[in-house]
Amino acid sequence: MSKEWGKVSIDVKPSIDHKVLENYKMEPFPYEYDEKDLIIYSLGIGFGQNDCTSKATLQNTYDSHKDFGMFPSFAVIPPFKCIANVVGLPKLKFNPMMLLHGETEFILHQPSSLVPVEGAMTTYGVVTGVYDKKSGASIEITASTFDTANPKKVYFTNIMTLFIRGLGGFAANGGKTGPDTPPVLDVVAPNGLNPIKSVSYKTSLQQALLYRLSGDTNPLHVDPALAKTGGFNQPILHGLGTLGFSVRGLVHLACGDDRDQVVSVKCRFMKPVFPGQTLKIDVFEEKIVQIPDVLSKFEQNTAKVATRMATYRLVYFKTFVEETGDQVLAAYALLQHQKEAKL
Repeated sequence: MSKEWGKVSIDVKPSIDHKVLENYKMEPFPYEYDEKDLIIYSLGIGFGQNDCTSKATLQNTYDSHKDFGMFPSFAVIPPFKCIANVVGLPKLKFNPMMLLHGETEFILHQPSSLVPVEGAMTTYGVVTGVYDKKSGASIEITASTFDTANPKKVYFTNIMTLFIRGLGGFAANGGKTGPDTPPVLDVVAPNGLNPIKSVSYKTSLQQALLYRLSGDTNPLHVDPALAKTGGFNQPILHGLGTLGFSVRGLVHLACGDDRDQVVSVKCRFMKPVFPGQTLKIDVFEEKIVQIPDVLSKFEQNTAKVATRMATYRLVYFKTFVEETGDQVLAAYALLQHQKEAKL
């Protein structure tokens, strides 16, 4: 499973050609899965760790449960190879231990309950942004995941922002420092909003070992020696694993464990989490917003501006490490407006 990472040298002179990378289309990535993969993912984000019999646990880990199905943040798994294959992009060389996940957004074009529990998907990825952040390079990848048997049926869109430390300085050669237009919503909760509910989940010492079974086999999360080359004293938990725990808190507190309420989630990773630490998720009071429809925002594998408006319940949430008080994640979710609010 780690062979693709094992082929990459950590002793390499960093270099980047932003002109080659911009709008680069990756090869399509196939992904086949079944109930076992959904269960392994749910275990990787802590379901069943402290409660083996609740509805929330069983509907995500017991394939004979009447409501068994995909947990919303599983949407980040089928397109993950877009991240792993960054090490193979043309005119880009770097120590992969210097790669961090800066921000990520996933959009569910189908409610979780309508995504089959087994099947085949194909993801199309495009490099939609390359930005010079001085201390490193920020690379944005937009990936759309379709039903392999029905290419017109889109399941997920993921917008992944990766940060490669030590690879900045190319703006002088015509590189951009950021997107041309600001985002519609800031990922950080605005001043004046108050957290009204919270829940805590303790990660296990083997959490990263479990989560990597869903496809992220970067040795940064398991090999102490390689983690140190990335500047960490020990392996860190996958950022997307932290996101999974956080979305668990969101779905529990804001949706009453109704997975189908989640339309999209966007987050910013702020600090690393170490296996064994306890994550506290704070959910803020919700507000109703009318914004460009995220479900019409993308067609095929090319980002397009949404042309119609939609109404959503907007819920901000933050994740902290209880043992240190450090905030490790800032995020918001767009929830179905017609669903009953739980906050």
